Amino acid sequence: MGRLILGGWFCLCWVGGAEAASLRFFGNGVDDIDRVKIQIDNPADTLPGPPADIGAEDFTIEFWLKGTLADNPAPPVACGDNINWIYGHVIIDRDRYLQDRKFGISLAGGYVVFGVSGDGTGDMTLCSAVPVLDGQWHHVAVQRERATGVMSMYVDGQFQGQVTGPGGDISYPDDGIPGNYCGGPCVNSDPYLVFGAEKHDAGSMFPSFSGWLTNVRLSRVIRYTQPFTPPNVAFTPDADTVALYLFDEGSGTVLNDTSGYPGGPSQGQIRFGGNPPGPVWSAETPFGAAPPVEVYITGPREVEIGSDATLQCVYSGIIGTPAFSWTRNGEEIPGAGDDTLILLNVTTEDAGSYVVTLTTPDKAIYSSPPFALSVVPQIPAGGWIALITLALLLALVAVRRRA
Repeated sequence: MGRLILGGWFCLCWVGGAEAASLRFFGNGVDDIDRVKIQIDNPADTLPGPPADIGAEDFTIEFWLKGTLADNPAPPVACGDNINWIYGHVIIDRDRYLQDRKFGISLAGGYVVFGVSGDGTGDMTLCSAVPVLDGQWHHVAVQRERATGVMSMYVDGQFQGQVTGPGGDISYPDDGIPGNYCGGPCVNSDPYLVFGAEKHDAGSMFPSFSGWLTNVRLSRVIRYTQPFTPPNVAFTPDADTVALYLFDEGSGTVLNDTSGYPGGPSQGQIRFGGNPPGPVWSAETPFGAAPPVEVYITGPREVEIGSDATLQCVYSGIIGTPAFSWTRNGEEIPGAGDDTLILLNVTTEDAGSYVVTLTTPDKAIYSSPPFALSVVPQIPAGGWIALITLALLLALVAVRRRA
């Protein structure tokens, strides 16, 4: 069997055509990672927070998500005058640990759950009428009126219902003091708006979201009062957009607020880590087809016994560096975990059908078409001379005939 050598410096792989369109979270729910954090208050002073500190006025929170029930298995919760939203897989968290004036959005039993707690005026949760964890993109909009406490929800533009919850100001208090519930004061969690995770890492009873998220828009008005058609392009800001996150950066640890609202921007910090590590940038998008992914193998189709062969992966349309695995005739090749496969001193056992499989950072899997490699007997040196002589003679005969 030929010896296998793997080396990244041989790589002919290239990435092209892929643009970031979302973040893929993995629901780790530990160590303040696998999430986006937007600071909305500084506990050291009593100054107002940035525009993303919504709740003092009417508001609409809307976004696109994609996920599966297998990745988010929390059971359904009873909605009503409670805080049961905290038991779903948390997508957006503006909680305050054991304190009032808070809200959040999660997924329980596959349904969207929106919860609000007033300033000593009670709690309320509202559940969607349809599930959303089917592996497809869904637009979600939740709304809350300050004066009346009325909460409403739309999924894919369809009205899901409304309830009357606690009224009044539920923005983060400018003089708020985080409670001593996080192995000390909750200063690293309470005064933040968090995307993709339960902000306190409070344990398995309070799980985090696993899936894709993009285009989060925070507005200071009630945007929807009747069914509508969700946009088929990314949001653009207007005068009522207080924060807008398009998730199109593609690299780095900052999620940019592109709203341009006075007093902003309300930037988000991406906290990466966990197992699997997340969140990661993804080309997955709700706005039409994602960029096409191409994966194939280049190299010789026919190799002599005893010589060397190099097979190389070429791919496009993928964000980030994928993981590689190789098979021959359907059997995994041990140790083949790079983009280049080098076979030394080839034997007949190396002949066969080769396939390379790529697993992207957001856990999508792509495989190349089979690449057939043939191994032929080695031609002796004298044989080569005889073949060359015969070729020359045939060429001479052809010339004479034309003459």
